[in-house]
Amino acid sequence: MGCPPQSLASPWKRQPPHEREPQQDRPGKPFGWAKLPAELRLQILEDLDLLVNQESCAKRSALACVCSEWQIFFEAFSFRTLQLSSAEDIKSFRRIVRNGRERYVKSVWLHVSLKKHWDFGLPCIGRPERRWRVKEDNRRFTKLLFGLLDILSKWKCASSNHQSAGLQLKLSAGCCGEFMRVAEYNDKYYARPPPGERFMRSIEKQGKCSVKASGYRWYRINTEGNRLGFDLKGGRLQIPEVPVIRWFSIENDSAKYPDASATKTILEKFTRLEGVTYAVQTFRSFLGGESAHVAFFASLPRGVRTISFSELQEFSHYAPNITAPSMAVAVSALEASRQAESFAVSYIVDAELFFEPYYEARFSHISEPKPWANLRYLALTSFAFEKIGSENTEERANKLLIAAANAATLMPKLQVMELWNARNQLDTRKLGELIFVFCFEITGDLATIVVEVNWPFNLSEDASNAWEQLAMRRTQRRPVIKRKSPCYVEVRLNARARVIKHLKLSKHIIQQAPFV
Repeated sequence: MGCPPQSLASPWKRQPPHEREPQQDRPGKPFGWAKLPAELRLQILEDLDLLVNQESCAKRSALACVCSEWQIFFEAFSFRTLQLSSAEDIKSFRRIVRNGRERYVKSVWLHVSLKKHWDFGLPCIGRPERRWRVKEDNRRFTKLLFGLLDILSKWKCASSNHQSAGLQLKLSAGCCGEFMRVAEYNDKYYARPPPGERFMRSIEKQGKCSVKASGYRWYRINTEGNRLGFDLKGGRLQIPEVPVIRWFSIENDSAKYPDASATKTILEKFTRLEGVTYAVQTFRSFLGGESAHVAFFASLPRGVRTISFSELQEFSHYAPNITAPSMAVAVSALEASRQAESFAVSYIVDAELFFEPYYEARFSHISEPKPWANLRYLALTSFAFEKIGSENTEERANKLLIAAANAATLMPKLQVMELWNARNQLDTRKLGELIFVFCFEITGDLATIVVEVNWPFNLSEDASNAWEQLAMRRTQRRPVIKRKSPCYVEVRLNARARVIKHLKLSKHIIQQAPFV
């Protein structure tokens, strides 16, 4: 059979190289991207991400559409930390965070935005919250939290690249108006009319709770407040278990906090919880505070190793009326600390109550004292370290230090113990803080004792001997004892959290999840 003529040649027949038309590059495809060295590609992506952060984070989603490699890189940043505040956000979270994107999520912040209530007229001062508003807040709190936990309960812990390695859940609730219910002028009610709506909106816009206004010195919450509870619709609504949550936190962003029942329910459902951070601003007027705190410590899962609890009582740092710590809370905190590796609690638990069983009069009668098998770091506050003009302040503080040394003998892995207090002097003309920090630290084979105090205090011989004996048993060497002035700048401080930063303790009291 002869060859067909050229005019009848098949159109799909391969053309000679010199007769082919040059192929056009596909638009939008990075030219030669795959041929670049991996280090250079990573550097380019990091520079792009930095540029996006400076301009608009919304552009990051567009960059994730370039190719699969860009998608993996930019989605890892886009989904790392998510903030949800409405039912629409929950729906979007359910729709978008799937098909392997779960592994990118490290932190979810759910803020339950409650409706504002501007009850600043004089008749509302001292009035309890209205029942309809309490029910409405509980319904909204339940709806949003249950919606999120229902999604997270279906996530599986990491056994492949498409699953989550664990995440932090941060919870907050409230609105700015919660903090500013009653205006006080020179510690007397009704001295001036309440601030107008325009003034309050300006404060809300600034995002501040402490204000500098002519004549107004404090802003306090109404005399009776309610914590948030669950509206489970008569038991028809069941909160699911959520093993993917490894760290749970409620921090200063919140104006309202869960009650005892809700706290117990939440913590019991986080079956693989490793750490909790509870840094809150509460008020003497909040109902159910003690029971909620007891429920917090009593309901912690057995796997929790890091416990951080910081309570800022009263609205102003200078307020002299501080709620006395509760013995019931101290007992529950003591039991919770026995399972922890790191335990830092400020103000809600007093070290005097925490170490009460270990004072000399009682410690010698304990036949089988319970140990802290895993505890490495312990930080507590106490009003025993507060100079209030009493002659027995120094004796009281030294007795507490001896009791703490007795308890430390039952902590075989202890590396750091810090006992401290920071409180403004009651005379507001003297703005300096009353600082006391006692730190016992073991580093290798050396033990160090540091005492930082800015009021007259002498470490007693008995207290010094108790800690020296502990150091000798642990390191076979005498400890180094240092006394120095606190690292502190005298400035106006309106919250103890800011005082903590000036004290420069060995660790942050308000601890964060290590994987965020």
